[in-house]
Amino acid sequence: MNNNNDNDTDGFRICGKKLVAVVVLPSAVIGLLCVISVGLGFTSAVYAGLVTIIGSLAGGIILGLFVHRWYEYIVQGVQAAMAGRLFITVAGLLIFVFWLNIKETRFFFFTAGFYIVGLFIETGIIIKLIRKDLFEQKDKSKTCSFADK
Repeated sequence: MNNNNDNDTDGFRICGKKLVAVVVLPSAVIGLLCVISVGLGFTSAVYAGLVTIIGSLAGGIILGLFVHRWYEYIVQGVQAAMAGRLFITVAGLLIFVFWLNIKETRFFFFTAGFYIVGLFIETGIIIKLIRKDLFEQKDKSKTCSFADK
């Protein structure tokens, strides 16, 4: 394992912008859905949004670690990110239910719905990035092979 990250340019690296998209886009969409739900009068959506956004950010951090440290294990990294995202979301759900005594049925549905929407967006972005790396990488000398669009 090479600990010198400054000079490590032989392997493929996902651009910082693309990794930020994996982390920020699901959180932004969940936040938008949360605001819309609260505007419609569902106050439990605030707690559900908070739980799923924290889970989404945790999954992005785990994925970022794998991308920048262990890219050869990126498939396991994606699985670890999904598992971390699920664990944080379920832990947050349990904290809100048992510690803060929130037992509205809507809270469970909002949490599940926000989680699925965020996971769908995150997975779509990750599949697109990995597919481009595996099948469409034209110039092997680049450390960041994605064209910025």
